[in-house]
Amino acid sequence: MKIKGLCLVCLFLMQTVSALDFSNNLSELEFITLAAAFLVAVIIAFIHFREVKAKDVKISSAQKKVSLGIIVIAVILIITVVITGFQYQSVLGDSILYQFNRQQLILARQTALCIENFVLHKLSYLEIASNSIMISSQNEVVGGEHILFVYESHKNDVDNIFVLNSTGYLIFIHPKNMQNITCKDFSFRKYFRECRRTGKPYVSEVLLADGENYADVGNNYRSVVVAVPVFNSSNGFDGVLAVTISISELNKRFIYPVVSGDTGYAWLLDDKSFFLAHYNRDFEGEDAFLVRQRTASEIDFQAINDIMREKMMNGEEGVGWYTSGWHRNRTGEIKKIIAYAPVNLGNRVWSVAVVVPTEEVTGTVNNFYIQQQYITIAIIAVIFIATIGMAIMTLKYNELLENDVKNRTRELEMVNKDLKEEREKTEKAYDQLKEADRMKDEFMNVAAHELKTPLVPIKGYLGIMEDDILSEGDKDTKKIMEVISRNIKRLENLINDILDISKLESGGMKFSMERLDVGEVIENSVQDMASFAYQKGLVIESQISEGLPPVNGDKQRLTQVITNLINNAIKFTEEGSIRVTAEERDNEVVVSVKDEGIGIPGDKISNLFTKFYQVDSTLSRRYGGTGLGLAICKGIVRYHGGRIWVESSEGKGSRFSFTLPLEGKEYKRILYAEDDEDTRELARALFEEGGYNVLTVSTGKECFRLLRREDYDMLLLNSMLPDMSGWELFMKIKKHIGSASSMAVVFLSMIPAEENQIKVLRENGISDYITKPIDPRELLEKINTIFGEKKWGD
Repeated sequence: MKIKGLCLVCLFLMQTVSALDFSNNLSELEFITLAAAFLVAVIIAFIHFREVKAKDVKISSAQKKVSLGIIVIAVILIITVVITGFQYQSVLGDSILYQFNRQQLILARQTALCIENFVLHKLSYLEIASNSIMISSQNEVVGGEHILFVYESHKNDVDNIFVLNSTGYLIFIHPKNMQNITCKDFSFRKYFRECRRTGKPYVSEVLLADGENYADVGNNYRSVVVAVPVFNSSNGFDGVLAVTISISELNKRFIYPVVSGDTGYAWLLDDKSFFLAHYNRDFEGEDAFLVRQRTASEIDFQAINDIMREKMMNGEEGVGWYTSGWHRNRTGEIKKIIAYAPVNLGNRVWSVAVVVPTEEVTGTVNNFYIQQQYITIAIIAVIFIATIGMAIMTLKYNELLENDVKNRTRELEMVNKDLKEEREKTEKAYDQLKEADRMKDEFMNVAAHELKTPLVPIKGYLGIMEDDILSEGDKDTKKIMEVISRNIKRLENLINDILDISKLESGGMKFSMERLDVGEVIENSVQDMASFAYQKGLVIESQISEGLPPVNGDKQRLTQVITNLINNAIKFTEEGSIRVTAEERDNEVVVSVKDEGIGIPGDKISNLFTKFYQVDSTLSRRYGGTGLGLAICKGIVRYHGGRIWVESSEGKGSRFSFTLPLEGKEYKRILYAEDDEDTRELARALFEEGGYNVLTVSTGKECFRLLRREDYDMLLLNSMLPDMSGWELFMKIKKHIGSASSMAVVFLSMIPAEENQIKVLRENGISDYITKPIDPRELLEKINTIFGEKKWGD
């Protein structure tokens, strides 16, 4: 035990010393914290050894291990606290420095924006005034009151407002505080030439007072001229309206007042790299690069030179740093932060910089660090006291806890064993269900084939016998043959219905799509069923709208739908007529079959298109049928992208209608993988009501099989399916099915996802991640939004 204790203390010292940064001198508080941590570790180890050696205390091996574990945990916690404390200053310093840099950049942006707004505000007023004045042939300004209004509105900001005629001569100036300037030629000025050449406003370069070459309005000080062209009624160039803005006034208003931190300041560069403003007024008006080169021995010349040349002069914004030998009234090596932002004046770009020493930031960090040291010592004291108490309690009560843990472990093992057995039973039952479903489909196909095979020779020989009977005229035998023929036809129809519903459910029904005339299909179907209606004394009428456009569909399958609806109408109508109509409505062809039969109770309509459903079993025995016909009609119509419904009242007849989309209208196809049957049926009904063509599946295997055979516009994917997870299925689809890249995929899960997890899902092609439970109508709205924004499938 002594050896273990010594190893523990050594480990603590190694971890603590390795956490220290000896590149910087340790502060007094750091030494105090280190010493306190070492003392706590020694005291904890001493107390443990004394308890272990006590002769009057019997300590089991398990108790020794638990108590030693508590001490080890306590020492690790102390090490963690100490290491965190030593590293906290660096992390906190970086964080505060980052936030400070952002604040400096925001300050630079705000200053640049103020200057931009100041200059461009004057420019907008000039443009308005230029549209309200004219220059006469006698070089007189018509509408001068508008010019005076602009001056009076900005007299605190501008020095002069003046007008040059089309040849560049000064014909108007206000106020008239300069002598011998009227009628002077300013056509050599670039602002005049650019306004005349481009017909657009222009902000001049800074005009200096260094000789005749710079003489201008405001020639006694540095200024910029903001000029706009004046056009005559023929839209020809007629002159220039301009104002002068003093750089000194600009600096006093926007640059000099900027103070960042305690000692920070701002400076301003023009597009020619001249200092327009600087804390050191001697630099103003000089080339910034020459100034920096002249003071290269006092600053980090390369760093500041790169910032100005590569960033500021290119109109970029950002934050950098450099070292200088002075700052305001202080000297010595001072590291500075510089934040810079562009001043966009339209045809030229200036740059604002805000400079502050980094020590203003690090001073704040040091204050936080001192407080953190006190907190560290307090935490170590709390851990020390708590560890001693827990060690003593553990030595006395650990055995009881250990027995309780053993009992609970045995209980959990038994529960886990039961859960494992139940899971195995569930998986076995699920496999059996899948196998039974497969065998059912296989049986249906085989049984239908075996049933249809003997029908072929029976029908053939029956036809031969009918011919013989007709030639010989035996009426009784003829009647018997008619009964046999009718029942064979009925059996054949039943077998075909069974095959069709099986193919629709498995996705194996084949469709031959072509452009076809719906009216022709209806007329052919009516003609085929006319004799059957005639036998009951009924009349079938058809009404096809003129100019009905063609649709894209399978002629045979649509004939099957219409014939089935007419057949039902005939069966359930004793007297009256049957009307078949087709019309164009909302970019769809709507086909309806209306009868005057017995009608359908309102509470039975919702289940009418479910397979094997009968409104009344007595009606089934009376009229015949298996309840498969309408389910098959629904599957065929849905494949065509349409909808089918019924309107009926008991005793008042029924109207069955279905839609076929016209060419150019496409119903979005949604595949919904969901293991809960009630949820699938609710989603199917809601999405179809919303105008979508929906197919639902319960397993990942079935979903993958359908996607390999057909294209869908959206996949709604539950995160957990019986045979695989939603993510596993998605990655399998993405790997093996190329069309998945054009399909919107929406994940549905009971588990909320973190933001970074959603980001990974989106990077892998997931359109949205929705946490259940969700109201079905909200889900429909999200689907509408995805199709509306992404136009999936278009």
